[in-house]
Amino acid sequence: MPWRSLFLLFLVAVVGGCQKKRAPAAPPDAGRSAPTRGGGAHGRSPVDAGTSYWIHGSPEAALEWLLRRRRPAVIGVGELHQKTGSKPVRSAISRFSGKMLDTLAKRGATDLVVETWITEGRCGKQEKQVARKVEQTTERPPETENEVIRLLRRAKGLGIRPHILTVGCREYAKLLDAERGGKLNLEKLLDLITRHLKQKTLQVLRAPRRPADKKPLVAVYGGALHNDLFPLEDLEMFSFGAALQEATRGRYLELDLYVPEYVEADAQLKKKPWYPLLATQPRNKVLLVERGGSSYLLVLRANDTQK
Repeated sequence: MPWRSLFLLFLVAVVGGCQKKRAPAAPPDAGRSAPTRGGGAHGRSPVDAGTSYWIHGSPEAALEWLLRRRRPAVIGVGELHQKTGSKPVRSAISRFSGKMLDTLAKRGATDLVVETWITEGRCGKQEKQVARKVEQTTERPPETENEVIRLLRRAKGLGIRPHILTVGCREYAKLLDAERGGKLNLEKLLDLITRHLKQKTLQVLRAPRRPADKKPLVAVYGGALHNDLFPLEDLEMFSFGAALQEATRGRYLELDLYVPEYVEADAQLKKKPWYPLLATQPRNKVLLVERGGSSYLLVLRANDTQK
C-alpha cells in the first residue's frame, strides 16, 4: 500500500508564466513591527520597508515565538518541495518532524492533517495510473515516502492525532483526461487536494469533544501552495487559507518552510521581495519573514546535513 505524497505540487503546467500579484485584499497588519520576545532579533527589510523579519536561533524557537504571538487554532505549514537532484541537505519535512513537532505538542497541538494518502489497489488500473503519473510529476526522491511515515508516527507518539486524506475510485477516474489520452489533469488534481485538505481540517475542528478536552490546535502539513492566505489571483481556487481563516474567526496561521539551497535553485523565488534578506541571515540561524496578515515564511539553516 504505497503512500502518495504531493508536497508542493506547484506545477509549471498550471502556474507557469503567472506573474499576477497576490489577491488585492490588504492584510490587516502588513508592515507592523513587533516586540522581539523569544530571542529573535527584529528588523525591517531594506528592500521593502513594509516587510518585518526576525532572526532566531532555531526553527523551534521561531515557531514557539510565532505560536505565542498569533495563538492560532489552525496552522497551515507548507514546504518548498525536495526534488530528485536537490542538494543533499535535510528536507523541510525531516526538520519539521523533529523539534518543531515537539514544540507543537508542547503548545497543545491536538491533530495533524498531512497531505498524503494510501493507494490500496481497490480502484483498479485508474488508481495505478494516477499513482504512477503523480510520482513522475512531483519528481520526489524515494526517501520522501519514509519521511512522511516518520512524521505521522512521531505525531502519534507525541499524542497528536494524525490524519491523512482518502481518495475515492470515482475521483481517480476524474483525474485522468480521456480526451488527452489518459493524461493526468493537473488542475483537477490540485483542486482535489485542496478540497480534501479543507474538508479534513474542518471535520477535525468540528468533531465532538468532551467538556474536559482542550480546544483543538490543528496543524496541516503539505506543499506551500494550498495553505496560502493571499494566493496569486490565478491560484485562489487551490488554496484553503481563506476558508480556514473564516472558519476559525481569524485564528488561522500560514507558515512556509524554505530550505535555502532549494530557494537558490528556484528562479521564481529569487525574484521575491524578501529574497535579499537571505544575505542578512547569520550562519546557523533561521530567518522568519512576515509577508502580511497571518502569513509568514521561515528560511531554515543552510548546509544542514545532520540526520
